[in-house]
Amino acid sequence: MELFKLRAKIDLVHVPYRGSAGAVTDLIGGHISAMFLPIHTVLPMATQKQVRILAVGGRERAAVAPDISTLEEQGYSGFDVSLWYGLLAPAGTPVEITSRYNQVINEILTGSISDLAGLPPLYSADLPTPSA
Repeated sequence: MELFKLRAKIDLVHVPYRGSAGAVTDLIGGHISAMFLPIHTVLPMATQKQVRILAVGGRERAAVAPDISTLEEQGYSGFDVSLWYGLLAPAGTPVEITSRYNQVINEILTGSISDLAGLPPLYSADLPTPSA
């Protein structure tokens, strides 16, 4: 929300929540007026007319909601809050275990969500190396 406030040059009250469940409840109940949520989380609520999706925060329209424009298309440039998930394991986890996780997860992704196939094997290159 803070990035949106800066880019849009508007004054909103950012209400931090410990998790999305309370925030979503407050959004549906009309206690807060807007929030950023992952599309896969909010789409069922939008389908049931509980909320209205105003824009997509990524650089491109979401494949699951192609009729929803991006913030960029609505005139808010330089705004990209694409979401990704990573699976983490404790430092020192044997390579055999992390390799097996990687294999199984990629099998799941390539079997059920074709546009996510080909993800890098691990995010480990992007993560800081823990010091001993």
